[in-house]
Amino acid sequence: MSLDEKAGTGSDRLSPQKQALLAKLTRGRRQSGASAGGIPRRDPGVRPPLSFAQRRLWFLDQMVPGSPAYNVVMTFSISGPLRPDVVGRAVDEIVRRHEALRTTLPSEDGEPWQRVAGTMSVPVVTHDLRQAPDQVDDRIAELAREPFDLAEGPLLRVVLFRLAEERWVVFLNAHHVVVDGWSLGLFWEELLTLYDAFDAGRPSPFKELSIQYPDFAIWQREHLAGERLENQLSYWRERLAGVTEHLELPFDRPRPAVQTFEGGDAELVYPGPLRDSLQELAREQGVGLYTVLLAALQALLHRYTGQGDIPVGSPVTNRTHTDVEPLIGFFVNTLVHRTQVSGEQTFADLVAEVQEGASGAQRHQEVPFEAIVEDLRPERYLSQNPLFQVCFNFLPARPLRSPAGLTVERISGVRNATSKFDLWISIVDRNDDLLVEVEYNSAVFDHATIDRLLAAYRTLLEAVGRDASTTIARLPVMTEEERARIENEWGPRSETVPVPAELAHELFAEHARRTPDAVAVRHEGAGLTYRELDEQSNALAHALRARGVGRGTLVALATERSPELVSGVLGILKAGGAYVPVDPTYPDERIQYLLGDSKAEIVVTQRHLAGRFADGGPTVVTVDGHPPADAPGRLPGAGPQDPAYVIYTSGSTGKPKGVRVSHANITRLFAATDHWFGFGPQDTWALFHSFCFDFSVWELWGALAHGGRLVIVPHAVSRSPEDFLELLRAERVTVLNQTPLAFRHLTAAEETAPPGELSLRLVIFGGEALDVAGLRPWFDRHGDQRPRLVNMYGITETTVHVTYREITRADVERVSPGSPIGRPLPDLSVRVLDGYGELSPIGVRGELHVGGAGVADGYVDRPELTAERFAEGPDGREYRSGDLVRWLPAGELEYLGRADQQVKVRGHRVELGEVSAALTAHPEVREAFVLPEDDGSRLVAYVIPETGATGAAGEQDEGRGEEWRGVFDRVYSEGPALEPDFDIRGWDSSYTGEPLSPMDMWEWVGATVDRVLELGPRRVLEIGCGTGLLLSRIAPHCAEYHGTDMSATAVRQLRETVVSPRPDLSGVQLHVLPAHDFSAFEPGQFDTVVINSVVQYFPDPEYLRQVIAGALRVVADGGAVFIGDVRALQVFDTFHADVELRRGESAPSAAQARSRIRHAAARDRELVLDPAFFELLRREHTRISRVETQLRRGERDTEMNRYRYDAVLHTGTPVEQRVPGTALDWTAGETTPDEVESLIRTRDPEAVVVRGVPNARLADVVQALAELDRADDGAPAPALPTTPAPQHGDAVHPERWWQLARRLGRTATLSWTPGAADGRYTVLLATPGTRERWIADRVDESVRAEDTSTDPAFANTAAALMPQLRAHLKDRLPDYMVPSSFVPLTRFPINANGKLDRAALPAALPEPTDGTEGAAEPVTETERALAEIWEEVLGTGRVGTGSNFFQLGGDSIHTIRVVTAARKRGIELTPQMIFQHGTLSELAAAASATDGPAGAGESEEVTGDIIARLRADPGVEDVYPLAPFQLWALRTMVANPAPGAFQVHRLTAMPRGLVNPEVFRAAATELARAYEVLRTSFVWEGLEEPVQVVHREPAVEFEFADWRAYSPSEQDAALERHLAADRERGVDPAAPAGLRYFVADVDDSHCLMVASLSYLCLDGWSFNVIAQQFDAVIADLMAGRTPRPETGLRFRDFIAEIGKRDRQAEADYWRRALAGLREPVQLARNVPGNRVGDGDGFGRQWLSLPDDLAAGLRRLVREQGVTLNTLFQAGWALTVAAFTGDGERADVAHGMLMTGRSSGLEGSDAMVGPTLNILPLRTEVESNEPVPRFLRRVMAEIAEVGAHEHTVLDEALSYGELPPGRLPCESYLVFQNVGVETSERFPPGYYVSRMGFPLRVDVFPTSTMTVHMSYYRDLFTDEAIGFLLGAYPAVMRALLEAGDGPVRELLAAARRATAPAGPVSGFREGQFVVKDILALAGGEQ
Repeated sequence: MSLDEKAGTGSDRLSPQKQALLAKLTRGRRQSGASAGGIPRRDPGVRPPLSFAQRRLWFLDQMVPGSPAYNVVMTFSISGPLRPDVVGRAVDEIVRRHEALRTTLPSEDGEPWQRVAGTMSVPVVTHDLRQAPDQVDDRIAELAREPFDLAEGPLLRVVLFRLAEERWVVFLNAHHVVVDGWSLGLFWEELLTLYDAFDAGRPSPFKELSIQYPDFAIWQREHLAGERLENQLSYWRERLAGVTEHLELPFDRPRPAVQTFEGGDAELVYPGPLRDSLQELAREQGVGLYTVLLAALQALLHRYTGQGDIPVGSPVTNRTHTDVEPLIGFFVNTLVHRTQVSGEQTFADLVAEVQEGASGAQRHQEVPFEAIVEDLRPERYLSQNPLFQVCFNFLPARPLRSPAGLTVERISGVRNATSKFDLWISIVDRNDDLLVEVEYNSAVFDHATIDRLLAAYRTLLEAVGRDASTTIARLPVMTEEERARIENEWGPRSETVPVPAELAHELFAEHARRTPDAVAVRHEGAGLTYRELDEQSNALAHALRARGVGRGTLVALATERSPELVSGVLGILKAGGAYVPVDPTYPDERIQYLLGDSKAEIVVTQRHLAGRFADGGPTVVTVDGHPPADAPGRLPGAGPQDPAYVIYTSGSTGKPKGVRVSHANITRLFAATDHWFGFGPQDTWALFHSFCFDFSVWELWGALAHGGRLVIVPHAVSRSPEDFLELLRAERVTVLNQTPLAFRHLTAAEETAPPGELSLRLVIFGGEALDVAGLRPWFDRHGDQRPRLVNMYGITETTVHVTYREITRADVERVSPGSPIGRPLPDLSVRVLDGYGELSPIGVRGELHVGGAGVADGYVDRPELTAERFAEGPDGREYRSGDLVRWLPAGELEYLGRADQQVKVRGHRVELGEVSAALTAHPEVREAFVLPEDDGSRLVAYVIPETGATGAAGEQDEGRGEEWRGVFDRVYSEGPALEPDFDIRGWDSSYTGEPLSPMDMWEWVGATVDRVLELGPRRVLEIGCGTGLLLSRIAPHCAEYHGTDMSATAVRQLRETVVSPRPDLSGVQLHVLPAHDFSAFEPGQFDTVVINSVVQYFPDPEYLRQVIAGALRVVADGGAVFIGDVRALQVFDTFHADVELRRGESAPSAAQARSRIRHAAARDRELVLDPAFFELLRREHTRISRVETQLRRGERDTEMNRYRYDAVLHTGTPVEQRVPGTALDWTAGETTPDEVESLIRTRDPEAVVVRGVPNARLADVVQALAELDRADDGAPAPALPTTPAPQHGDAVHPERWWQLARRLGRTATLSWTPGAADGRYTVLLATPGTRERWIADRVDESVRAEDTSTDPAFANTAAALMPQLRAHLKDRLPDYMVPSSFVPLTRFPINANGKLDRAALPAALPEPTDGTEGAAEPVTETERALAEIWEEVLGTGRVGTGSNFFQLGGDSIHTIRVVTAARKRGIELTPQMIFQHGTLSELAAAASATDGPAGAGESEEVTGDIIARLRADPGVEDVYPLAPFQLWALRTMVANPAPGAFQVHRLTAMPRGLVNPEVFRAAATELARAYEVLRTSFVWEGLEEPVQVVHREPAVEFEFADWRAYSPSEQDAALERHLAADRERGVDPAAPAGLRYFVADVDDSHCLMVASLSYLCLDGWSFNVIAQQFDAVIADLMAGRTPRPETGLRFRDFIAEIGKRDRQAEADYWRRALAGLREPVQLARNVPGNRVGDGDGFGRQWLSLPDDLAAGLRRLVREQGVTLNTLFQAGWALTVAAFTGDGERADVAHGMLMTGRSSGLEGSDAMVGPTLNILPLRTEVESNEPVPRFLRRVMAEIAEVGAHEHTVLDEALSYGELPPGRLPCESYLVFQNVGVETSERFPPGYYVSRMGFPLRVDVFPTSTMTVHMSYYRDLFTDEAIGFLLGAYPAVMRALLEAGDGPVRELLAAARRATAPAGPVSGFREGQFVVKDILALAGGEQ
């Protein structure tokens, strides 16, 4: 707790030691009144408001109800004959004297006030612990955490603990809202004084108080107003102006989104000599000890964070008026001490500055902290305190006397595991020493971190005590022990690795000599041996030496990925030179820079690339073509220090710089790491990376220096994870080096790839930060043993790798802001230095400096930069990396990012990896990458949704198809068109929204018909024939014509109005079919398939591929597939700009126009295609002979002509096509159609291609776009006329080329110029008959299919997902870490180095700039209601959906009013939700989500009408609501239908002939008549809440079979067929079938009965009731009596009764119980040895507990005073915790099945209906907690859950923080406390139930205790369940033996467990054996 300041009065009778302890109660000096006037008493009728300070704590209590964070707890240890009755009288008197202690804080309409009770008794409870005095600390800890109800009170508790006859502990717990530290001093002083008086029989010596705390609260508001308030506030405005940065403390874990107030504490003593030296320093400086201590803390925080602006909070008594000095109440205020700290200051200077600031703060202490916050309005976050996160308190010693006859021995503040700040430090000056007490935020700090910080604080204090003239930069901030560990153990080289004498290429040559015929290099299926590679490189080396290459000569190497690359490297090195890699795909400018900067005079390249370098620059030498030669020897003087290569790195600024690396750097790298890797000839390496990236050095020499095999990965393969995976498998690669991003893509490819084996033994990461959490899918499939995964941080300047860290599955669960990079290589040293060049302490970030044998020579010709980055360190040259890292406590390094790329958002440093990790924690996110926008003002999240999310997309696609079908049906059903064969309804202009003109459409139809008829069609299939625009014009020319359409309305109307009336269309056949359905047609049936103006409505490119594949199947060779009116991807953005700039509105600004264009494009959900899409289809379909694409013909300027084209896929033998030799580039010169015509007429080439012709159709919009790009944001946007008109100028209208071709007797093919967004096109003019041989452009090899189209389905899925991600992050991260934009991608772009290609990432959508979002009208009921509430509460004008609550003036108190008003309207909100979801639309969506899925949005009238119709049905007996479990089950079934869900199969054997089938059927019918749930169905559509409908007549399902003639195996098969069929049929909620029966005779003595139950209608208890009544009913029927089954309570009456429960209390409980549980507890993936996804179906295993264990547990129940259920629930929670926790602690949940019949309602025992419920039991496990206390806590929690046993499960979960729709756990436990005899009427082994949870645990506590586990075998293997059946009983036995020991021993027992050695029974679904069921019925196992 925060003892903000403490004061009191008394004598000096305590010893000095006890006086020191008194400092816990006192602080500051008593101050005289601030004004002459006294504080007046309030009028009796006034309702006192809260004081400013109370208001803040009241609001925090509303935010986090039930938190003990503001409990103020103290204890006194007293010896002597204490009289409890006298203590009670004294407490009563204090409560009577002080109104604050009789005050509660109720509220009305969200506004709280102080209610003072006339009288209030605070009973003093006495606990006698004389028999167990050691329990006192545990009891105090429990009481300290008990929360207060501010509205109900009392807000004070006093307890006495008697430890011995005359040893007592007095315990006080009060809420901070009514006391402060000064008040505690007053309370104890009055208590002791009154005790003295009452004990002696005297009255109270105190006079009555002149005023009370509520009087002060009223006076404070009047006193702090006007000029006084303004003067105080103006000081703080100036003092705290610009406080935006937040202290970046060295957290161990990321900060949670919502402050939990969970905390830890520490305490230590700084010795007397240190105190004295500081006191002396204070005297010398003329300040108090407080100032010295505060200055030292701020200096430490400066050094720990590197920040100069250090705000620290500090409490002050704030009793500036004498009237309030004797009052108990909450007066304390908090001051913010803001100090600018720099390293150049001396500590003495800093002390003076702190003193000046503290003095000013004291003079302005009256204004409440809360008022300062409201005035400054800093950004508020639920995650932390505003303005400061570190609080400092100093308490000087004060004396306190003991009562007569008693001795106060110890005064203690009690920690209650809470913290209000990140760090709270209180120092008590005890005269002899300093007591340091700390509370810390345990959500972000480990205890060990705080210990180190406090030790550093002491070290710094000792230093300033010795010399205050030391500068801040040179003050020590770690202990000598810590420094020695870093300097001597972790940082230096661990061993000296001898540098090999060989040069790098000599290591290769040795293997060429030893194993000449071994394969050295593989590339595209071919190989080179070591001999061949050696010979090639020898020849090249001699050629290079002949051209002057010598020692250290830099030679450029420019080859593609090929064996020549390797030969080139070896040849250059053998010649004595060093290679400079130059990628031939680089732009010319970059290549020229590299050649010029390196001064390379020779370029080694391949023959086909030689021309690129033959323009007068360096000498060109090809790799091959040289005469054979022997191996050249070393040049004189050559050695390992000679340079081997120069690789250019871009760096963060400036031009690329060449890093010169020696042979020694390379060879020692492998020598230093050999003990880890053991590379050798057995290894196959992949050369995956560009040789311009130094990772390639590791790949190249890892193979060749060890005799291994190097597989060169072609560039195209490196860009395709699927192809690369295939290569890894085929080449049996053993060593794979990957950047983390490339590996994530490879992992994703493997998940969907066909089965195959990898041979990997090592995967080595480098190049960028590794997100370890992203490896989870890999580990799930491969484990962490083989291959080993190793993370190696490295830098080009230190030769590839610096550190080594093996990654295991355990690392996936590690929560940290950085990436683990481990320890330095043995021959390297590392130092982590702060900004002043001093060593950074453990956990504190700093820049990494690397020394040792890997440090490169430096930069080529950059001496200044070399001197700056390569400096001398303690042990030689070091490289300053520019990377931020920190030491972890285990001596490993953690990478935190580049120093020059640190991201700050609104003053906060943001760890981007932390945001990415939170995103990937969402179940529908595969990968995420978060980057800042260029200006740093906001974050952008790039997200790859899970492939599983496409399942949702599939549903959306189907829905979208239905949507289009509905659109077409509506259009076509409006009646016949005026001209039936020219029905153009629905063809509307994108520019105006008006119908397109008939003239435009005539031209469009005619052009399309001409195109199709050019193909010579005779047998045609048209897909999407619509209104027959093409059919009516093409079919008369054909022998056969089939048309299909998805719209039945269209087909019917087309048949009636067009086809039937026209004889020339008699051969037309019409079909209602979706586009992909070709089942009605034969292969090769057609010569032409037409798909015109349809594909844009297809859901995704994959669907189009499916349609084309079908079309190719039905079209004959020599035929064609015509795909017409396709939207062109090249001009996608241009199209949206065109539409936007023609809107005709008042001209928006340029920024608004740009924003609107981007948003319009993002909303586009049509399929838009690059022509390359069709060319790439040839790779998939060899029947496509050639592809032809053409711009649309037409003179009219319509969007179809402007932005669309046609594609024709010709079928038959593939045609070899060439690019014409005569090719003109329009952009290169003055080319015109006239010049082209002249060229053709004079030269008569067969074909001419003209590329890049400017398009007259788009000239106007292209010009406007250019103007828009140049315009400033505020300038008006260019406007275009509403109707487009072609602009010519230099541009050429496409029709002109067709006209030219006609004049020349040629064919013209016009296609879009690849990549030309301005609509440029390419013209191919060919002589007749040759057209098919020519192609204008070949598709570049690098073009991928996914880059050639939009993906509407993906966009729809992503659009639905992105708001979920925002909500997901707001639940987990502080608001400033939530990205402003989310950009969905199918794959991240990767550059040549395997890293993220940031330049290729699409820009995020801009924020709306025109207020349109905020201005949008509320649409939903919730939005409208909340808008009205906001307007009312905030007094603002109209509120739109994008309006932000806090920007409208809302504050923390307003949130309470909104919550109150919303609840009155039935909208469930919390204050946290308003903070998390700031805009109206976000808040409304969040509120709607908490309301559950039941029918939101339907009006009461509709609901009432449906129910009225149901009740009026004569076949319906009753209609009533659902029980809680029914409601959850129905919602789950409807949302996630699955076979067998909520269905039970019970299998039992019975004596044959016990009853004949007809009697059985009659009995079942009678029972259905008696129990209404057996006649019940469910209705939910159109209703806000579903209802159950009871039908009058029963419909019993009973089936009989005779299997006696079957063999045993045939019986088993017949049983499985029945079960499978019944499971597939499942439960139909709409049908009244709660119970189905199947009986089969299996032999002459036995029959088998299968009962199929619906959990919607029955639970186990109900079935037992029915089973018992069955016997009685059959007996009645056999005897001829009328059956009268016992019916008990009616189920509808039960539901009505539980409907009266307190929903608000229910909500409050589940909010508390589930707070902080943000992820499901995932047991399956953590059970040792489990393999998720290995099996399928259902299984069940069970065992009996040993008799001694069962007896012991029953005995333990009596000893511990708990229930047997508690033991088993606690045991299961610990079993789960053992495998899902982090070792020492766990936060777990499991489901607990409740019978629901504990209410005591008469007749509930015999009632039939599903009263059961499954609710989560949350258990927090601390390993050091004593077992007895743990059991009591679990029992209390079980009781709490039981008190709310009728909560609907998904409603309970909605009050928590889990993602919507996610269960909190995978298991639930059923304690069968009604015994086997009643709970399991039939033998327990054979029943199968699916209840939505993958694992069910049943405990049967009968004479022989048994444990059953029923499980889904796709999540749990049989072996894993066997293991759990060993672990659970092991925990129960450990529980028996634990005594008072810690829980840790029980966790250890689970982890040590093995599968049971004894018998385990079980079965698997699909493997039932009839004879086993018969045996079980007979008592056999």
